[in-house]
Amino acid sequence: MRKCLSFVLTMLLVFTMAITPVAAGDTSSSQIKTSDSDVKVTTQAVQTVLQKVKTIFNIDDTGKEFSYNSSNDTETGMLVYNFTWSDKMDDSAINVTVDKNGFVRSYSNSKDDSSQEETKQVPKLSKKEALNIAYDQAITIFPGAKDQISKDMATVSSSYNNTAYSVTFDREIDGVAVHGNSLSLNIDCMTGALSRYNVSVWAINVQDIDKSTLLSKEDVQKSFGENMPLELTYTTGYNEDTKKSYTYLVYTPSNKDSNYYIDARTGEKIKINETNRYYATGSSGGGSAPMEADSKNSLSAAEIAETEKHSNFITEQKATSILSSIDNLDFDKTLPVESSNATSSKSQYTDNTTYHFSASWNKEKQGSCYAQFDAVTGELLSYSNYNWTDGSKTPSKYISSDSAKQKAESFLKAQKSAKFQTSKFSENTNRVYYLTGKNAENQDSYSFNYYRLVNGIPFYNDYMCVTVDGATGKVTGYYENWSDATFDSAKDAMTAEQAMNSYVKFFDLNYYYVPVTENEDKELEMAGWNNSFTASFQMIPVYKYESSIYIDAKKGSVLGYDLKPYDKVNTYTNLDSLYPQLNGHYAKDIVLKLFDMGIEVQNKDFDPDGLITQAEFEALAQNIGGSHPYYYYANGYKGAATSTEADAKESQPLTRIEAVKMIVDNLGFQKLAEKSSIFNCTFTDKNDINSEDIGYVAAAKGLGISVGTDNQFLPNKQITYAEAFIMIYRALNV
Repeated sequence: MRKCLSFVLTMLLVFTMAITPVAAGDTSSSQIKTSDSDVKVTTQAVQTVLQKVKTIFNIDDTGKEFSYNSSNDTETGMLVYNFTWSDKMDDSAINVTVDKNGFVRSYSNSKDDSSQEETKQVPKLSKKEALNIAYDQAITIFPGAKDQISKDMATVSSSYNNTAYSVTFDREIDGVAVHGNSLSLNIDCMTGALSRYNVSVWAINVQDIDKSTLLSKEDVQKSFGENMPLELTYTTGYNEDTKKSYTYLVYTPSNKDSNYYIDARTGEKIKINETNRYYATGSSGGGSAPMEADSKNSLSAAEIAETEKHSNFITEQKATSILSSIDNLDFDKTLPVESSNATSSKSQYTDNTTYHFSASWNKEKQGSCYAQFDAVTGELLSYSNYNWTDGSKTPSKYISSDSAKQKAESFLKAQKSAKFQTSKFSENTNRVYYLTGKNAENQDSYSFNYYRLVNGIPFYNDYMCVTVDGATGKVTGYYENWSDATFDSAKDAMTAEQAMNSYVKFFDLNYYYVPVTENEDKELEMAGWNNSFTASFQMIPVYKYESSIYIDAKKGSVLGYDLKPYDKVNTYTNLDSLYPQLNGHYAKDIVLKLFDMGIEVQNKDFDPDGLITQAEFEALAQNIGGSHPYYYYANGYKGAATSTEADAKESQPLTRIEAVKMIVDNLGFQKLAEKSSIFNCTFTDKNDINSEDIGYVAAAKGLGISVGTDNQFLPNKQITYAEAFIMIYRALNV
């Protein structure tokens, strides 16, 4: 398939660029199949559905960040909305997927989901109580299921840690089970809170069956025996007493009949592939009554604004029109749209949110392509295609590299004029794909890279890449990475000569040898795993810059790959010289041992007798097993009510009781420490310790983490760096 490479060429070329990938931030999307008509999100419609969702699940949007995507269901063509409310304080999120008629596909609330917690506990609710709660929740969310689910046909199971019940209702119609159709819910075994809801499959347009036409059980049994006889085989079991498996001789349905059934009306053997499953697309209540708004759950300004943005997005029809209008783009407008989606993402550099619209076109034995656009402006952001061929025809003529480059630049001038004017052709990051080999005369595809220039200075992170077909000269691929980063002026930058002086001043220039040989093209080749035992080498003395080194263009200082002051000292053998403030200090040995393990603070000029901050101690405590220490801050530790307040708290000094609680919890002893009444605190200042903290203090003393001073614990005393390192060191040795 001659054009197979062109489908992925553009993306492969990305990895030849020496860049740092741009993080997408919070991104969500859903692949969708096009419906009969080009669907456009209507603001009023989505707001109506959104308000109903908030009412059903009693969603409080206070302090939460709302985001929203829309798509078409891959199988039904139904317009589907995906709503998310994120709480940055505790990293929890509520996610709801619902179609345009208000039919809820799924719901999850990570804050109420305890099924993944490690701590086992005795449930407060019985399975029966959980079943009743789940049933009431199910018919509240999906009223139309009331006559098609029952508690008698439900299954209830516990999570591995006994923190949640999973309740599944299998669908019935007139007492007859509907295969594969079910509702499932997760109920917290302690609080009864709903954490998950999901409709696996819910078939639509179910036709009534005339039961009088069904065969008798005797006739069905006879048909099975004739058409799908059971197979004699061995199976395996497991003996809990002996802890051993064993074999057992059985009859079982044959594997070859897994997709076959007996028609209950005719007795014939029929094949049914379980691939086409459909969600309900009617009203969630089974009727057509309009959805009523609940004033208690009115839409917030942010929710209204987000839904209104989506009403202005381009559509599948518009996307097809855009591609069809681009000159020399290898796009077959007769291809049907296969799927599309709308996504949002946060910029890596700013607080801006960008919206993308993506779509794919596909037809078997004809071709396929994929494109992404700016969802608002319609600007093409990426494109790739694949044209199907059986390989029987070989093009009679191929274009030259120069001609292909001209076509690539014509494309950029027409489609990316502003960006092209501030970009430069990259001489070293382009590829030629040969049809039959490296020295072949004809080239199958060409790809050309253009990096961004800012103030006449390269910014390699931003670039554009164009792929041109070697036979047709058409553009078969395009990809860009173009950010909204801001840039300092280069007005005060030093010269290259001055920068080199800074480098030489910092580093001793010493040459070294490189063993090389000549390859078949008479080119020098460094010793490697493929030739180190078969080639003769000559030693060549060379100089080379230190890797991942930067020189500050305005200050002349030497920086490392992380853009922090470069440290050329071997910290593993020269720790003493790096931290002269520790000389003669009682905690020196312990601190340096931790530093040698990589457990250190970022401030290398810290005063060992100075006060450590909550954030610094948190970073140290991450090295102790157990839950993440941020748990305290996320849940209002130190009384933080907002994320801003939590950040402010983290910059404050840490008290001894706060440090002890964090360490004891990270060691996994929180539950025990909370049983204060079983501990005997022997510190003379125990009356200064809150009663609920007595267990933590006693546990810390018993474990040797904090033994006090002159038989006093001093709970409110702020701890120093030295004291913090000693506590961490002791905790690591528990």
